[in-house]
Amino acid sequence: MTNMARVIDRTNHEQPRTNLEDVIPLRTPFVVMVDPSSACNLKCLFCPTGDRQKIRETGRFQGYMRFETYKKIIDDFEDFEDPVKTLRLYKEGDPLVNPYFPEF
Repeated sequence: MTNMARVIDRTNHEQPRTNLEDVIPLRTPFVVMVDPSSACNLKCLFCPTGDRQKIRETGRFQGYMRFETYKKIIDDFEDFEDPVKTLRLYKEGDPLVNPYFPEF
């Protein structure tokens, strides 16, 4: 299986855990959240992103990340001393509305 992301089995409790008190300050973040899109094409009642009027009132950007920005973020990972353990491509919006998402 080449060129595929490594999947970590979170149910395996034999994997050693890192005690934060032993490693703070961190040399590398454990988790990086990248938001490919702060927009969503749904209007779910339970989700604040679904209320477009309230989002406009906050002044929060509604749109998607350009591929060049994503590439810079990933390239900047090389500045960390250790590999990033987890990259999450989601935060506020629906990442699948970003037309560049397949390249991400």
